[in-house]
Amino acid sequence: MTSLNELSSQIQSVNGVSQVVSLTTLANLTAVPSLVDPPTLKLIPQFPAEIYNEQPKLDKHLQQIAENVEAYRLVLSKDQKYTLLAVKLIPPLTDLQQRRAIIDTIDAYINSYVPADTQVYRSGVSIVEATYADQILIDQLIATTLTTLFVALLIYLVLKQWRVLVVVLTPVFLVIVSCLSVMGWFNIPVTIINSVVPAIILVIGVADAIHMVIAFLRIYSKNKNTEEAIEQMLFSTSPACFYTSISTSAGFFSLLMAKLIIIQDFGLVVAVAVIQLWLANQLLIPFLLRNIALKPQVVENYLTKTAVVIMYKLANFASLKPYRVLLFTAGVVVVSLLSFNFINIEQKFNEELSKQHSVRIAQTLLEQKFGGFLGPDIRVSRVDESEILTKHSADKISTFVSAIKALKHTDSVRSIFDFFPQHYEQPQYQYYIKQLHQLPAEQLNLAELINDNNSVIAVQVRISDIGSKQAMLYKEQIESLAKQYLGREFKVDIVGQWWLAQQGMDQILMDMIITLCAAFIIIIPIIMVALKEKRLIIIAVIINFLPILIPLAFMAFTGIQVRIGTAVVLAIAIGIVVDNSFHLLTKLRLLAKQGLSAQLQIKSMLDHAGKGVMYTTLALVAGFLSMTSNQLIAINDMGVIASVTFVAALMADIVLLPALYSLALTPSSNEKGTAHNIM
Repeated sequence: MTSLNELSSQIQSVNGVSQVVSLTTLANLTAVPSLVDPPTLKLIPQFPAEIYNEQPKLDKHLQQIAENVEAYRLVLSKDQKYTLLAVKLIPPLTDLQQRRAIIDTIDAYINSYVPADTQVYRSGVSIVEATYADQILIDQLIATTLTTLFVALLIYLVLKQWRVLVVVLTPVFLVIVSCLSVMGWFNIPVTIINSVVPAIILVIGVADAIHMVIAFLRIYSKNKNTEEAIEQMLFSTSPACFYTSISTSAGFFSLLMAKLIIIQDFGLVVAVAVIQLWLANQLLIPFLLRNIALKPQVVENYLTKTAVVIMYKLANFASLKPYRVLLFTAGVVVVSLLSFNFINIEQKFNEELSKQHSVRIAQTLLEQKFGGFLGPDIRVSRVDESEILTKHSADKISTFVSAIKALKHTDSVRSIFDFFPQHYEQPQYQYYIKQLHQLPAEQLNLAELINDNNSVIAVQVRISDIGSKQAMLYKEQIESLAKQYLGREFKVDIVGQWWLAQQGMDQILMDMIITLCAAFIIIIPIIMVALKEKRLIIIAVIINFLPILIPLAFMAFTGIQVRIGTAVVLAIAIGIVVDNSFHLLTKLRLLAKQGLSAQLQIKSMLDHAGKGVMYTTLALVAGFLSMTSNQLIAINDMGVIASVTFVAALMADIVLLPALYSLALTPSSNEKGTAHNIM
């Protein structure tokens, strides 16, 4: 106890600390009886300093606390195994950097004064945010490094030369540096969502670069003329790269329709980066190709050859048996739509870290032993804005508060009524309030519970981390109780950071639908301008719609929750999956003018663009799977869902596209066996 008292005193002296609450500092409000007037309220210390070294008196005092533990729940757990030292900081929550400096000083005192056999758990909003910030930076570095290694290895396996890495990666890394600088200039914070921006820029930028380099090497291997190969490369890939960049950027711009600021920031940053990537690739890759000698080879290893053979066989089957492919696709669509009922939209504050993480353990203990810090703040006032604590009004509000305490998920409730003597039958509320205002406000934290003119009171409710779905039900229960016990003469508002977060999560499904619709509305005109032909436009819409359904079905079947992180994947995906389909369909549009059969057009399309599509998909999947190394579960799930989306998009491109195109071009001959074999 002596160590706790010394530690509390030292922390109280730290610049930036407004109050320290512990067993040795928490003051007890008592009522001194009077024969004539209502009792007088006074503050007395919980632990008189003179009993610290007198064990019998100390034990007796602790026993008294244990018998009335609810009054001391703030600093002592029911089982008396844990005590809480709460520190209130002066800097606002938004100033995390200044708060971190204060926390570091506090940690130094804890290390000095806490006995060696005592386990210390660190928790609270600032601790959690600081931990997330540190973890985000670490995971960002790991994800970017792993993505770079995976992509570099893939490029080497495909092209068998390390020099091509300089060509492919140089524009991307320049854009990453530019993007991070812009975030710094505009004070866009690094959050859970935009921490993956470098990795996303890397995989998106590499995708178009691979298409360009493969086209260059294919042409260069025939004529060995660098300038001619560059010119033809730009002629064959630039239109598709331009339209894919515009569509991908549009997919990210659609995130600006979301209500959550962190999602808006993420969408804006990546959308601008995609445009920068297009410019960088178009300007720098030709320059690098002129100055770096590359060997004219593309695929020379067993794995890539096998992948190409599988691609041709799948496309061949689809072009010869299109109705079977369409029947199977229809089944996938039906199953996906039926699975939507099982999609779980949920967000828990503490479940972004693994169960073994020290901060999550501390948060769980804080909830179980002390009530935690999550929960709504309820603002109550009279509609006419008059003084609220008249006898009639106070009785109503007191009953309302008691009803909240009885709710299933309520851990603790703090209100102005905690300061009033409970054993007097006719309490004079105005008299008590006047006395409270005369006592040291910083010890009572009175300003958090009632305003200066006594017209507004706050009820601070703390609950466990029940998740966003239950949180909305809990909020509805509070509103129902307010209607039942307070009626129309009172105004009740649910406020606070917790409620803002719950509103954001409640909006997230609508945000997902809105951003998807916005992405389609923006991208479809781009598809129409790029492809021009009606049948190709219809095919493009169909094959890009399927990769949106499949990841949703995957989330439903695997139990991955829709929350911050996974909710933005689909809007991201719709922009990226259009990328590969553009390369394929623009090639088909050119081949259609040559009078070839559907099968020969598909074969030529695969020869020129199919390999690039397959390799870029592998790069995308490898890049996003690197996010599974992330300690933040939202980013981990984002990587998995994005990878499923890109695999689904690849299958749509090499199976569904040939089937649809074969039917569109020769609808009567394919199933009769008169079509040419691709292989």
